[in-house]
Amino acid sequence: MNQKIVAEPLQKIIDNFKSLPWIWEKTAQKLAFFSVKQSEDFLGEFWKNFSDLKKNITECEKCCNFTEKNPNEEKNFCEFCKKIWRDEKILCVVENPFDIFPIEKSWIFKWFYHILHWVISPIDWIFAENLRIWKLLERLKNENFEEIILAINPSLEGEATAIYISRKIQEMWVSVKITALAKGISVGGDLEYTDELTVKKSLENRVNV
Repeated sequence: MNQKIVAEPLQKIIDNFKSLPWIWEKTAQKLAFFSVKQSEDFLGEFWKNFSDLKKNITECEKCCNFTEKNPNEEKNFCEFCKKIWRDEKILCVVENPFDIFPIEKSWIFKWFYHILHWVISPIDWIFAENLRIWKLLERLKNENFEEIILAINPSLEGEATAIYISRKIQEMWVSVKITALAKGISVGGDLEYTDELTVKKSLENRVNV
């Protein structure tokens, strides 16, 4: 017979936390026990913010970054795409929205972005058509970029995605330079966890694809 260790309502919260990526058993337990100690006002505001997330957040219609819905605007653009002083000749392609942060923290590169939302990974049933690659190719037709930086995490899946994108761009016969991060970031490493100086050097010394 299985022995019940925690109360059922608490176990449900633990299971909910465990369903999130990067949250393991012990972390889920700590978060659940932390939650039960909080006031109703704290938890009410916390869960209200979660429930409002889907209603208030959408994808930027240009770069696919997450942005706040604005009913007063015809199109929803993120804060990066709204900035007219950014370098409109360079487009930096990243895997996820949070990969933008270490690049921006370098305080030197102020270009435009395009977010793929993951990489090609057949083992996880993620294919090219599931990414925002089609929208990237559409932007190349309509905007005059001189360089595309494939700042994709250097995993096997990331490398395969970069190769796929570069081939698709070459098939378009557009006059654009395609570069990738220099190998300052180790294979299997994530931009999210890489220090700003390494990211900066990897971008400064980027190589042609």
